[in-house]
Amino acid sequence: MNKVKTFFDKGDLKSLDKMIAKYLELKQINQSYLHMYYLINVLKHKLSNHASGPCEALLRDYLTNVETWTHYETVLFNNCMFIFSTEFIDVTLSKSLHNLSMYSTLRKYGNESFRMLTNVLILFIEREEFERATFILNKLHQNRLTDDLLFEKACLEFFENAMLLVTGETTSDAECQRIINLFRELGSDGLAVIFERYLQKVRQ
Repeated sequence: MNKVKTFFDKGDLKSLDKMIAKYLELKQINQSYLHMYYLINVLKHKLSNHASGPCEALLRDYLTNVETWTHYETVLFNNCMFIFSTEFIDVTLSKSLHNLSMYSTLRKYGNESFRMLTNVLILFIEREEFERATFILNKLHQNRLTDDLLFEKACLEFFENAMLLVTGETTSDAECQRIINLFRELGSDGLAVIFERYLQKVRQ
């Protein structure tokens, strides 16, 4: 999954194609491989602005019909939520966050709730559903961020300023640029590129 995210963030279609070919051979082994095959297809088609057809429908059907969501379903949803309607996301969000909070004592799952809310915020901004985006931003403020959660703090500052731009309360993107420059100074060039892309969407 980390490889998929890296390739997706870089817009690396060739590497995603290689992973699709790999999971095409593995998808008969178990459900996780099958879902990974669906997910990579969906993400690849999002990059190329095409509907992914059957894979999108099959992922949507699975997540809609499964009775009990575990951490597995929640993370799967977090990575393909853009294929769902806003209404489904609204209904699902509280359940997803509840499930994530159950795993928050495990270090590797610690900040998944914050990142899910951030993904929802980005999606609502893209869909120009600004009232919902404001609600999610307020939910982000309710998270207690310890001193070591620098990425989450940077996200919050970035999107606070981004929402002010969207609502016309400011015309300056200086705060967003400051966060992007901070990522670059820390050697996180990949994050800088991703947030520059977010800022371009906000400007549009």
